[in-house]
Amino acid sequence: MQPVDLLKLDAQIASITGHKSLEMVKEYSKGTSRKVLEKQAVAKLEQNKKQT
Repeated sequence: MQPVDLLKLDAQIASITGHKSLEMVKEYSKGTSRKVLEKQAVAKLEQNKKQT
């Protein structure tokens, strides 16, 4: 997931939750975004290992 995708996701979350500020959404989703990015990074590393 690219940073721009995370921004879009934050905006979508804000539209659902009614938050006026993306900063509040980012604060609440900080840990979740990190976990998603970690999982994606590990999956990519495992995929690269299989290809070599």
